[in-house]
Amino acid sequence: MNTVLEFLNAYSGIFLILVLFVLIFILYQFNQVNKKLSLQKKKYDMLLRGRGDLNMGELIHAHSNDIFEMDKKVNELETQIRTAKSQFAFTIQKIGFVKYDAFHDLKNKLSYTIALLDGFNNGLLLTTIYGRESCITYAKEVKSGTVNQELSNEEIEALRMALAK
Repeated sequence: MNTVLEFLNAYSGIFLILVLFVLIFILYQFNQVNKKLSLQKKKYDMLLRGRGDLNMGELIHAHSNDIFEMDKKVNELETQIRTAKSQFAFTIQKIGFVKYDAFHDLKNKLSYTIALLDGFNNGLLLTTIYGRESCITYAKEVKSGTVNQELSNEEIEALRMALAK
């Protein structure tokens, strides 16, 4: 114990300077942390205070009300989309079209067959045959993608094209 006291007594000036440097370093670090904490506190106060008359709590409440209103509108739109899709299923959605020459002596493919189908593959086949003396149009009913009458190759092709869409 005596040797420790003698050591401290002999080097007390150096020991005091060393303790002083450590103390200055600790004070510097404390000051840096205090500045950062002060800056964060200012940001936090500004965030809670908000801008103008609204504070953060009121802003959050206003935004939650907006979100609730948007959710109601989205649900309404989903209902309208479902209704539109169900109504759209009955409109003409699929079309197959084939042009051809019905007679070997006529050119320019003036005859045609068109298949018009809805979302349930119901509709009709219209075939127009163009000749030199006359033009004839036939209509055949399509139910669930099938026809109960005999079909020409062109009608089969037009129906196949419409069903593929």
